[in-house]
Amino acid sequence: MRIDLPLIPVDEPEPCAARVPLFTGLDLEQLRRVSALARPLVLEAGDALHLAGDRTDRLCVVHSGRLALTLGSATGRERVVRMVEPGDSVGEHEFLTGEPARHGARAVAATRLCTFSHAEVARLLAEHPGIGG
Repeated sequence: MRIDLPLIPVDEPEPCAARVPLFTGLDLEQLRRVSALARPLVLEAGDALHLAGDRTDRLCVVHSGRLALTLGSATGRERVVRMVEPGDSVGEHEFLTGEPARHGARAVAATRLCTFSHAEVARLLAEHPGIGG
């Protein structure tokens, strides 16, 4: 099930992209360009960011709150495999490969994130190849 989630501004002193290992090595101006593509997202406790097996084309960075990454079991129960804390990112593998999500991601508390669309980041890299190099 896909959940429509509200957007609110996320004002941070550091560019959001600076928190993502994928963007390590970019200078401050490049980080600002990538961060300008970030879309803020708010989840309430219990809201699903995505379910295991969902197709997702977004990379997410947690600003506050926490996400539980889960795997389903044969009995239908979810098992938490990792907690995603502020400063952590989720979805890099799926973002890069286009594969379905390996884990579900659910907010365990009110959580603020910024999300990056694969299509927008790819367009930026095509327009400014120095950012990806």
